[in-house]
Amino acid sequence: MNDATHYQILGISRTASQREIKQTFRILAKQWHPDVNKSSHAADTFRRVYEAFAILSDPNKRQMYDDLTRHAPQVEVVQPQPAPSSDYARWTQEARKQADAYAAMPYKKFKRVLEETGWWIVRIILMVLFPFIMFGMMFVMAYTWWIIPVGLIGYVVVDGIRHKARSGHKGHVSTSDK
Repeated sequence: MNDATHYQILGISRTASQREIKQTFRILAKQWHPDVNKSSHAADTFRRVYEAFAILSDPNKRQMYDDLTRHAPQVEVVQPQPAPSSDYARWTQEARKQADAYAAMPYKKFKRVLEETGWWIVRIILMVLFPFIMFGMMFVMAYTWWIIPVGLIGYVVVDGIRHKARSGHKGHVSTSDK
């Protein structure tokens, strides 16, 4: 596993889409999370899976990784060996720290963190739009409150007229007309 590429760790091809990478990561993360899998090498495997996902899920990092590994020999070691100051080394170090944090937390909490990823856009949109929506509703209620009562009164009056017309009733009938 030490000599495996990030693609081999996730079990995907180099042409895998972002969706395939994410789906495969979720499956492997559940399988290898130390809270779920009690084997001695589960934590290490989980960290490798997360590191591979962290690099391959970002298009810029993936491009750099592909550039670094494209010309590597396919026999022994295929993982890139960049200089310690490079962006790739920094990204890898950050991914390892995050993987350690995720491995230490209970799986249920880790799963919630995964599910929340991506919803920040929806939250921002709602936070921005909510005042406008509320103002719009208040405006509509302030300036159109009379529509419902007038509509109901109109309905009752028209319905009453229709009812009288259908029944043949021509107005008030006195007792002396009988």
